Amino acid sequence: MNKLMMQVGGVVAAVTIFALLAGIGYLTQIGLSQTFGPSAPESNAPPRKQPSRNRAYSNWVDSNQPEREPIPEGESVWRDYPEEDLDYEPRLPNRPGNFQVLAAVARFLEAQYAVEPDYPDLAFPCWDHAKKYDSVEDFEKYWEKLEAKDRERGEHRTNTLRQYNVELVMMSFVNIAAGSTELPNFASYGMSQTDLDRFVEMRVAHKERCVLVLVTADLESLQSEKVEPITAKDPLKLFFVKKPDGWKLTYLED
Repeated sequence: MNKLMMQVGGVVAAVTIFALLAGIGYLTQIGLSQTFGPSAPESNAPPRKQPSRNRAYSNWVDSNQPEREPIPEGESVWRDYPEEDLDYEPRLPNRPGNFQVLAAVARFLEAQYAVEPDYPDLAFPCWDHAKKYDSVEDFEKYWEKLEAKDRERGEHRTNTLRQYNVELVMMSFVNIAAGSTELPNFASYGMSQTDLDRFVEMRVAHKERCVLVLVTADLESLQSEKVEPITAKDPLKLFFVKKPDGWKLTYLED
């Protein structure tokens, strides 16, 4: 009988020890810090945790923020990052990036669509296809001569582009480093060797950072159902260089 009781007692002790170890494992798994408040709602958001350091939950976040004086009226609440914090030197010469070219492209397209087309933001010498203009005087003199001939013949000039809706399809940007005269894969942009030679000549005159903008579009006739595409195989090519007063167009080719 005593032997039977000893066996029973041993089993009870083993079960008790197992339960105790399982309880310790559970506490270790969930952590000693429990959560408070209602159970998670249907969104499965976790319940709020009890704040540490014996602080009330409502003011715990604020107590960790440094003391600051209010910004005076009339002073902007915005400020730029300190220059010393922006110290990755390889990218600094290209700050703030090439997105500013978009504005120059927009001005160019808008001016080209005017009744009297214009060429804003030019840097000389510049190339309009095969025609080179060495200065603004040279550029203006060329167009004045053409208009004088039309005036003498009594013929009004019209802007062919105004017969169409210009529906842009895509614009791509090719970054060209300052001083570089290389243009890899130029043939894939619809450029010939002659075009490339003209590009190299332009880069000799304009050594600043350059961006080539490739434009594809659909020209939708306003007189018929005809659509004339400017395709990716032969896009409009606009070369802009970064001058002290902004991005300037130096060479265009279609």
